[in-house]
Amino acid sequence: MSNSPDWNRNSDGYSFVYRHPASQLPYVMKIIKMDQMLFVHCLSKQEGKVHNLEINIADYVRTDAPLTEYDKLYKDLDTLQSLFEQAVSFKLVPQRYSNLCVLSSFVKTRPC
Repeated sequence: MSNSPDWNRNSDGYSFVYRHPASQLPYVMKIIKMDQMLFVHCLSKQEGKVHNLEINIADYVRTDAPLTEYDKLYKDLDTLQSLFEQAVSFKLVPQRYSNLCVLSSFVKTRPC
């Protein structure tokens, strides 16, 4: 590891803490872009489990669309959302909250 103060600067990686709206349980989300792949890792702090998703960017994003026109930017947003829900978000919702309409706030693209 480098001793440089810039060793952790990276525009291809993002991380944040998400708190489930009903349970207030915290989750750590890390998203890393490597070449044409996007790796999503989400840690459930309560369970100590990591849920992962690997996405080929070219399958879901048009490179010729302007970044300001979201409706033209995505190729198949419904499938992408479904993949994310199955691999990550559905696994994060505590069982006692699974019947509540709070999951859509995690990835808000369609109503519950």
